[in-house]
Amino acid sequence: MQLTELRGVGPRLAEKLAALGITTVQDLLFHLPLRYQDRTRITPIGALQPGRDAVLEGEVRAADIAYAIAERTGGKKTYVTFDIDCLDPAFAPGTGTPVAGGPSSAKILSVLRQMTQIDIVGADVVEVAPAYDHADITAIAGASVALHYIGLLAERKARLEALNNNTAVNHGSGI
Repeated sequence: MQLTELRGVGPRLAEKLAALGITTVQDLLFHLPLRYQDRTRITPIGALQPGRDAVLEGEVRAADIAYAIAERTGGKKTYVTFDIDCLDPAFAPGTGTPVAGGPSSAKILSVLRQMTQIDIVGADVVEVAPAYDHADITAIAGASVALHYIGLLAERKARLEALNNNTAVNHGSGI
């Protein structure tokens, strides 16, 4: 089948494609872009070479994420927003834009538990769509994130009160 038989491919576009060596539909299907990266081959870290593109597989730890957020905010007052659709659909199916491969709700809650050094002044959870989740899995995940936010705000309040009273924060006091 010739390219000009495809809707939207006229003589001018066919001429441009021919300059790239693409003259049939099959050529078009198997044409790889200039900067194509084969992402099917995972490169072990020990085999990495300077200046060469590579695909790595690894896991980002919750502590690394919390540390990156703390570095980014730099001790400034911070408003945190959590977009629930970042979670894998297995943990948050009730959202308008589910994306496979996201973190679990356990991973995110672990990140939040480690965000004690961030000066959080407010927070929200967005993109929860109960109409898309008959089992309320997403709403439960969103509520858990919000509960962790409240805990972080309570810790912040306790730290500020301790600073004002020149006393230590008692983490076992139920705050």
